[in-house]
Amino acid sequence: MRKRSAFTIIEILIVSAILLVLAGIVYPLVAELPRNAQTVTMTGVVRLIRQKILYHAAVADVPLSREGYPNTIDPAWFGNGLLPQNVWTKRPLKIQTVHGSKDRMVPNHKTFKPPRSNGVGQHTAWYNAATGAFVALVPKIGSEADMRGMFNLVNGHNSWPEGELTADG
Repeated sequence: MRKRSAFTIIEILIVSAILLVLAGIVYPLVAELPRNAQTVTMTGVVRLIRQKILYHAAVADVPLSREGYPNTIDPAWFGNGLLPQNVWTKRPLKIQTVHGSKDRMVPNHKTFKPPRSNGVGQHTAWYNAATGAFVALVPKIGSEADMRGMFNLVNGHNSWPEGELTADG
């Protein structure tokens, strides 16, 4: 009987096919890791800001709205004197403060536009001083369903119903 010293072409093709199938399974999971990490980080930022809003409403150490919530979110509430960083823009959050109706918990616009080349950008978060509601806006990434899922995950609730307009109203 002849001594075998190498792999046959069939064995190499089978191993290659198995490796390709495994790569096809693993790659989508690994590709989503940065976006998932950003979403989790932004969820923590939203929670932190909501806690600061409730704390300052309870202590009443800042001007409050008629409904008992802070009129604005003050950067001085945070250790470095800056609002927390938006994980997508890498800049401090830019918050649009409104004094809307008492049942308004989310803004019409759920996404933000990227900052212009001069660094000036749109609001990346929304705060309603009448309800104490705070939400972080999300970037336009993927489909409307992707953005809806990210918005709802970041803000901890299902607040972007089906069929609602995405960014510009």
